[in-house]
Amino acid sequence: MFGISRLGSGSLLFPYCALGAALGCSAPGDPSVPNTAESGGSAGHGAAGSSFGGSSGAGTAGGAGVGGAAGSTIGGGGSGGAPSAGASGSVGGAGASGSSFAGAGSGGTSGTGGVAGASGGGLGGAGMSGGGAGSAGAGAPAGGAGNGGAGAGNSGGGGGGGGAGNAGTGGGAGGDPNGCVVKLEGWATTNADGQNGTTGGGNAAPTTVTTFEAFRAAAQDSAPRVIIVSGTIRTTDGGGSAMRVSSHKTIIGADKDATIYGGIAMSDVSNVIIRNLNVQGTWPNSGPDDTIASSESHHIWYDHLNVWDSTDGSLDITNQSSYQTVSWSKFWYTSTEHGHRLASLNGSGGGDHPEDAGRLKVTYHHNWWAERVDQRMPRVMYGQGHQYNNYFNSTGNSYCIGVGSYGAILVENNYFKDVNDPHVFMYDVFMELLARGNVYDNTTGTRDTGRGGTRDSSVGGGSVVPFTDPPYDYTLDDAADVPAVVQRCAGPQDWQ
Repeated sequence: MFGISRLGSGSLLFPYCALGAALGCSAPGDPSVPNTAESGGSAGHGAAGSSFGGSSGAGTAGGAGVGGAAGSTIGGGGSGGAPSAGASGSVGGAGASGSSFAGAGSGGTSGTGGVAGASGGGLGGAGMSGGGAGSAGAGAPAGGAGNGGAGAGNSGGGGGGGGAGNAGTGGGAGGDPNGCVVKLEGWATTNADGQNGTTGGGNAAPTTVTTFEAFRAAAQDSAPRVIIVSGTIRTTDGGGSAMRVSSHKTIIGADKDATIYGGIAMSDVSNVIIRNLNVQGTWPNSGPDDTIASSESHHIWYDHLNVWDSTDGSLDITNQSSYQTVSWSKFWYTSTEHGHRLASLNGSGGGDHPEDAGRLKVTYHHNWWAERVDQRMPRVMYGQGHQYNNYFNSTGNSYCIGVGSYGAILVENNYFKDVNDPHVFMYDVFMELLARGNVYDNTTGTRDTGRGGTRDSSVGGGSVVPFTDPPYDYTLDDAADVPAVVQRCAGPQDWQ
């Protein structure tokens, strides 16, 4: 799942692990993600690996090279010093941190003679999303041990530099053994509407809830909160409507079995994170129309969710909502007898909601539109939408992505398999669709691109231009890699 980074203009990446110390992650809302590196230790004559990030051992003789900078996706440690005869090697520079996976630094090469090289100095920075390097490997046996470095042999043969440290526990980003990431990207990272990024409950002390009453009380008060859902909570215990969630909340499942049955809704709120949960709609029973809904709300991050059997929409973002990201989530239905299998709506109407102009800015990435989803994956009206690295294999569907009514979307590096109409124009009010880097595997029907529509709206609402350059940074995987990584990592996980 190693991709390339595409750089936007004027925004930063904001990784978050909202569980806090309760699940071994950084404090909620802290702009760091889980970091569970082991402490390094010396073994044999090799230089000790540092506690965080990769260490670089100096050569035993000759001038040591400065540590290499980390890779942007997999953080490599600095390289060791180059061998040459003469005076002792200088301290090797510490490896810089990797931005997604902290890798161990490689050991220094042995010198041909001279006195012992000094040990690699400094502590490499921990990878932003993964655990740092573990202890260093053993060095060559020649020579007596120096101060953390290899000693010189009697005939000038210095001990080899310390080998690369083993990965720290939970070395994958976010601490997941499958290497699944927890990193906020997309529109929810932006600084707008008085909110800089999306941090949810921030670093509030986590509160675990197991009943609807406790869940509602924590989710609806005015204080920032990190709410950990354990077991199954039925919002229908509070009636037939979705349970409302207030601003500055993080709602997160304790493990991959944590479940909300019914629905949750955000109305005129901001700064909310909903992550690592199963969310089951009530179909075929009565209950909330939308399993997850946002109205007039901004800066919301939906991540690692498993959403199914919604009565109407699985995740609808409407009524001037904006600056939201949907990531690493699976959407599906259990039966085709359900006649309203409509996954995700961004805006509504056919050009008759001018109040939505300039809003509905939503990113979807690494989501799995799975079995029996019929349409709206998503459907975008008015907004600037970005859909990248999603996997579509809902065989028998009507269409996948739709755009209309002054909507402008970028459909990038997705994988469409055995589906109809991968991306289509809707209605006749002007719209824009740019598709690039996608894979179409046994698909049928329409792949609309360019400018669509024939008229402006009769009620006004502005104009539309192509959306080609998102104003935020994001990591783009190759489309061919999308099915494997999304099927492995979408939905809730047991984070270590």
